[in-house]
Amino acid sequence: MRNPSRALGTDIGLAALVFLSRLPFLGPGAGNDNDGWFLVNAAREIAATGRYTTSRFPGYPVQEWLAAGIARAGGGPVGMNALSALAATAAAFAFARLLRRLGARDAGITALAFVCVPAAYVASVSAMDYLLALAFVLAACHARLTGRTLLAGAWLGLAIGTRLTSLALL
Repeated sequence: MRNPSRALGTDIGLAALVFLSRLPFLGPGAGNDNDGWFLVNAAREIAATGRYTTSRFPGYPVQEWLAAGIARAGGGPVGMNALSALAATAAAFAFARLLRRLGARDAGITALAFVCVPAAYVASVSAMDYLLALAFVLAACHARLTGRTLLAGAWLGLAIGTRLTSLALL
């Protein structure tokens, strides 16, 4: 698309579609992976005591503090699943923007296909950290490509604080 405002509108529409497609599956629990339930328990403890505790080693502080905020607000597992759905939304948006920046054709449909891959879809409706970290990584790549190095570093720092394996991007 040659019109940047039209491309932005398309990417916002894509993000809305991704989020709406996740709503029916947010369900009452944190998913089948024990890590999701470990997050719920750690978030409840952080919310109750104000002291950081890890959901699992080595710790995922960005996601755990965000989940604690959700727990404090009474969101429970469904709220934490919604955080993953929002992460999928952000990842799709960031990927589409990144693809457009690189001059790819059909950036929107490619980003939509990406977040509809079964592993990504399941991770986006359960309390998992994969897509949150990926959204931060994609935002860091886009910021770097647009010459905003400090912003790219901030996004990468959030990605690393969400999932340590994001450090590999360096």
